[in-house]
Amino acid sequence: MSNQQAYFDKTCSTIRFHLDDVVNTSPRDQRSIADFVAHVSATALRVTESTVPHVHASVAWVIKRLAIDNSPEVSVQNNTESNAYALAPGSHDRLVVVVNSSLVQLLAERELDFVIGHELGHFGMRHGGTPEDSRSEGSEFAFLRRQSVSRCQEVSADRIGLLGARSINVAANVIMKMASGLGEGIRLDVASFIQQLDRSPDEMSRDWELAMTHPSLPLRLWALIQFSHSREYNELSDKGTFGDDLSKIEPVIVERFNALGDGRLSTYEEECHSTAVMWSGLMMIMDDNLIEQSEQEALAELVGDSHAKKAIQFVREHGKAAAKRKCHAAVADLLKASETIRQKYIGTVTRFGEIVDVNASDIVELDLLKQAKDL
Repeated sequence: MSNQQAYFDKTCSTIRFHLDDVVNTSPRDQRSIADFVAHVSATALRVTESTVPHVHASVAWVIKRLAIDNSPEVSVQNNTESNAYALAPGSHDRLVVVVNSSLVQLLAERELDFVIGHELGHFGMRHGGTPEDSRSEGSEFAFLRRQSVSRCQEVSADRIGLLGARSINVAANVIMKMASGLGEGIRLDVASFIQQLDRSPDEMSRDWELAMTHPSLPLRLWALIQFSHSREYNELSDKGTFGDDLSKIEPVIVERFNALGDGRLSTYEEECHSTAVMWSGLMMIMDDNLIEQSEQEALAELVGDSHAKKAIQFVREHGKAAAKRKCHAAVADLLKASETIRQKYIGTVTRFGEIVDVNASDIVELDLLKQAKDL
């Protein structure tokens, strides 16, 4: 590894967003990535000094600022969506960046610095996959978890984008232009744009946000402004040693990030845990095909009287086999849950098994949950 690559890796590690877990960001199906890159090569325009000189100049400028010694293969793709993405086919020794034509037309050259830096940030942070990956998840819960991972990755990549542009005003221009689609006739009024985050209590629960791959644009800009006040950003962008440590700023960003979106995923995860506990508890008291009064009371104490009655009524109406399928489906959802919630479930059903004198492992494959990996 070269000194420049080591420096870039260290930079990425230093400013990675706290909720962006590096363990969860490895590339997915390398074959599908390679095929996707081949498709881009066949349908898009490769950026060179002669084909798209201002994009080529932006790339050269940004990789110099970020101390990257591996120049990416950049292509412009005919697409009306203002977007760009980075792919690492085979290994991170090769990087492919694709910028949609509408974004190239929308932004000025220095504004492209932020976009190129952002995509190189995905490379440096070891984010992987193709734009289609999140659509292939096997369950709704797994899909929402993957989307949450994606949103956290965007915050990390934005920070590298800011280091590439070296100007929070340039970054703000990019984000507001992406929000509006307006290249001209737009004023840089950051305070007004960020105020769009303010919501009435009736608007605070927007479940559709959990399906988005990116945080809302006002939230991204707000988070980036907070980062721009950090000592780490100022040092890495050669502005000086002033500013608060990122460790003091990060909790504020995490708190608002959760309040405006991803915190609801934790609530959803808890609901999945409760559902799995209910059906698993039912199957444990049904182990001998009977439901004693004491077992019914134990289940009610575990999940609440109304939930216990609901589960018992279900098994009486539909049979043990149907209840077992419900149990397996609920536990399968937990395979994509966080390690914390899986361990909580294991502890809960293990203790309940001791109460009703049933081995929880005979009902649920606890070893499978223990071995499961986070997304």
